[in-house]
Amino acid sequence: MDEEGFADIYAQTITYGLFTARLHDPTLETFDRDEAARLLPKSNPFLKRFFQSLRDDLDEWIEWIVDDLIEIFLASDVKKLLEWYGKTSARNDPIIHFYEDFLASYDKKLRKAKWVYYTPQPVVDFIIRW
Repeated sequence: MDEEGFADIYAQTITYGLFTARLHDPTLETFDRDEAARLLPKSNPFLKRFFQSLRDDLDEWIEWIVDDLIEIFLASDVKKLLEWYGKTSARNDPIIHFYEDFLASYDKKLRKAKWVYYTPQPVVDFIIRW
């Protein structure tokens, strides 16, 4: 992977992690790197450890970018934004399907190259059983 590709994945991981943390946030009044690290579910240990490093050892040159993203998420009621999610499709888990939708808007060529597409649950169940 080249430097640009790594930087892109790093930025996407930060954005996705903040989205996930904010979705699990019971209070809308506060949100920061520490809270994001605490709110990420234990079911995703990589993301949880990644955000603990952002909280504890964030490089100065990127700190302002992460803090700007936190300000955006602080001003957002993510749960309210997602109230409609799944009502018009079979997708009922925004955490799982958000990345596909995000990547479709962010970089269609990357989405196609990485094969990030929705797979209906019955198909997933069949593949797992097979």
